[in-house]
Amino acid sequence: MNQYIAEAIRSQDYQKSSALILKYLRGKLGQKVFPYPIPDVFTPQGGKRTTGIRYFLNIKGPQSVRINWQSTGGKTGAYGVTSLDFFDGARNPQLIPSHHVQFKEEQSLAKVLPLIVDLVKGNISSGDGVYVTEEVSAIYQAAGSLLEDFNDVLQEATYTSGEISKTLSNVIHALQQGMSPRDQHIAGGNKKYGPRWKQIIDFITNNYPDVFRKEGLKRVVEIDKVKKIDANKVLAAVTGGEDAIAFNVSPGSREVPEVDGISEEDQDRMTYEEQLDALKTGMKLLMSNATNAIFLGGRGGCLAGDESIDIRIADDVGV
Repeated sequence: MNQYIAEAIRSQDYQKSSALILKYLRGKLGQKVFPYPIPDVFTPQGGKRTTGIRYFLNIKGPQSVRINWQSTGGKTGAYGVTSLDFFDGARNPQLIPSHHVQFKEEQSLAKVLPLIVDLVKGNISSGDGVYVTEEVSAIYQAAGSLLEDFNDVLQEATYTSGEISKTLSNVIHALQQGMSPRDQHIAGGNKKYGPRWKQIIDFITNNYPDVFRKEGLKRVVEIDKVKKIDANKVLAAVTGGEDAIAFNVSPGSREVPEVDGISEEDQDRMTYEEQLDALKTGMKLLMSNATNAIFLGGRGGCLAGDESIDIRIADDVGV
């Protein structure tokens, strides 16, 4: 797991973290994902000063997504992800996020990246929810393909979103139809019934043994006893865990942006290629109408008397 995105973001690792996130998003959403070259600093209505890594998407019109964090304090200058904002492009310009995803506790980048993909694709519902990382197949673990880098890990794992209460409802409905745990497994397990299906089945089996009876080698459902299952008790037992992200989705609020330029120290650290890439990104955003202006700045300087500047304006900017 790459050190830059496995846990929190360190302020000095912004550029490297941003590049790794871009690699993942382009792998999942296509090449039309462009990073904003500097942190997006703002204060949401009624909230605290927040910093974000923002990406513009030219997939279904001018959209953008922003990963937000706040300082956790301490000597490392580390940051944990606190929320996400999605601008769906329904308005132009769109100053207020259409979707705000607030995490119940700070998360690492590695855990929230798949959720971002589902958010952009419209697979995340409004209100409270839990996003779950399901168990990775032992075949992939044995093959060692999960040890390469964070991108391999995230692509091999199976992620699914939704409220676990829906999974429980599906399981109870299946039991009421006489479908045993084995029948549900054959029907699809997690993929059919939802996240935490196995944990729910195991909990019911261990805590409500009267729901099943043995017929030879088979377990048969006692349909009239399914009603004894306490749904709240089951949910309390299976909702937590390191692979689950509790969140709430609501419309975004007004925010006050903070103009935060790049310091001279940061400029010194940026390579010439990075500066050109930032310029190319700005041009693409301007041409796709995601932004209405682009401002270029640089250090002062002068030319020798025999030097000249050749400025050309092309009819079609090929960027």
